Amino acid sequence: MNSLPRTGRSVKESVIVYEQILGNLTEPAWKQRLEGAVIATLLLDEWEKQKPRLRRTTSDGVEIAINLERGMSMQDGDIMAWDEATKRAVTVKVRANEVLHVRLEPADPMVMVERALKLGHALGNQHWPAVVKGTSIYVPLRVDRRVMATVLKTQNIPGVSYDFEPSTGLNLPYADPGAHGHSHDHGPTAT
Repeated sequence: MNSLPRTGRSVKESVIVYEQILGNLTEPAWKQRLEGAVIATLLLDEWEKQKPRLRRTTSDGVEIAINLERGMSMQDGDIMAWDEATKRAVTVKVRANEVLHVRLEPADPMVMVERALKLGHALGNQHWPAVVKGTSIYVPLRVDRRVMATVLKTQNIPGVSYDFEPSTGLNLPYADPGAHGHSHDHGPTAT
C-alpha cells in the first residue's frame, strides 16, 4: 500500500510513517467525515500510547511507524491517517492496562500518615511507580500479580485493602515495564 496523501510518508515502500495526529473520533467533524469509511485500528496499551516513536502493524496488516514530536502522546480515538480518495483512516485504540488499586481506610490523621509511610516504603522498595488520588493509590502492573500481592500481604498494614482492576479512565503515567530509571547502592552485601 502506498503512503496516504498529506498524512504519512513511505519508508522503504513497506512502512508508512505518521508524524502528526489529525484529530480524534470524538470531534463532530471527524465523526461525520468517517461515516462509512474503512477504519484500520492501531491497538496500543497505555504504556505504548505515551511513546512518540514506535513501529506497529494496523488491524488490516499495514506496517506503520509513529514519529511524533517529543512530548506528544496518543489518546484513544486519535486519527493518525485519512485518505479522502479511498475513505480509509487509521485510528488509535488504547486498551487499558491492569493496575494494583490500593485503598487506605479512613482513620485518625496520624494513623493515615503511618499507613501511607509504610505503604510508600513497601512500594518504593520495589521501585514501583505509584499515583495517589485521594485515599487510593494506583500502581501499574510491572511484575506478576502474585508478586505484587505477596509484597502487600507481607507488609500486613492494617486498614489497607487492594485489588487488581483495569486502569480505564485513570490516565496514569506509565514507565517502561522493564526499565529501572536510576541506580544506587543498596548497601554492603554479606560475604
